[in-house]
Order: sequence, then structure tokens, then C-alpha cells
Amino acid sequence: MRRADKIKGGNARNFFMSIMIIAGFYSCEKAEIEEVKKARIVVEEVHNDRGGDDEEEPIIQGWVKDEDDQTPISGANVKIFHINQSNPTASRITDINGEFQMTVPTGTYYFKVTHAGSTTQTNNITVNGDMNVTIYI
Repeated sequence: MRRADKIKGGNARNFFMSIMIIAGFYSCEKAEIEEVKKARIVVEEVHNDRGGDDEEEPIIQGWVKDEDDQTPISGANVKIFHINQSNPTASRITDINGEFQMTVPTGTYYFKVTHAGSTTQTNNITVNGDMNVTIYI
């Protein structure tokens, strides 16, 4: 076999391997997107006068609970995303009581909660001030 034929064959093989790898990444990404489920969120606005500067960002006090039996879920990764952003504004892990706390600027957001290999996403909420949220997954 001539050297040129070996190079052509190797290039073709590398090309097809590259295509297979890219297709594999695409299918993994697609599957990950399809696994996101809807979570129910209950929001309660809190009107606290924390004293101090008017420029303080709102505090979100939250809990993650099981939808079926209402038990707190500890160790859940809670991320909050501004509706026009792909990177989270804040991220926290729930404590033993399923509780988390974060500070974010006013705006419209949604939460993604990952726990035990499952990801859930809430509907959009508008944050204008301090609030309590319970996310049922």
C-alpha cells in the first residue's frame, strides 16, 4: 500500500471518529435537557425593614421539599438563574433541614434544583424584595 493511500484511509477514519464523538456529545446534551422536570414553587413575599441602605439586594430564604410527602431534602444543589442568562446568579446546597439562603438583585428568575441525579426547574418568579420560597421536587 502506498503511503498516500494510508494517509487518506487514516484521515477518513479520523474524520468518521470525530463525527461519532461529536454526535455522542450532542446526544448526551440532548438527553440532559430532556431530563429536566418541572418543580412547583410557592412564594411568600416578606416585608422586612432590615434597616440600612436602600441598595441592599433581596434575600431569598428557601426550602426544598419532596412533592409527595413534604419532607425536607438535604444536599440538593439549588441554582437561581436570571431569565436571560445561562450562568446561575447564585448557587447553594440545602442543609439538613432542606434550607438555603441567597441574595440576588431584583429581577425575574427561575430555579434549577439537582438532587439524586434528577434536575427540576421552576416557573419564573419576580424578585422585588425579601421572600420565602418553597420548592417542591
